[in-house]
Amino acid sequence: MNAPAELRESLTGLPDKALLDRCAGFRPGVVDDTTGSTKHTLRALAKRWRDLDDEITGHDRSSTC
Repeated sequence: MNAPAELRESLTGLPDKALLDRCAGFRPGVVDDTTGSTKHTLRALAKRWRDLDDEITGHDRSSTC
């Protein structure tokens, strides 16, 4: 990951669920530096992952009926 060291260290070692929760909860504010842009991107990716997971779960439920 090419994120600022402080941000990288805060995410290192987190279990998957905790990592998604942390990233989805980022509030990057104004994206005018590397940390802000990294948080913005990680937040978008985490939210997209959750959306896709919900979609897959919905498909799985409908295919078992």
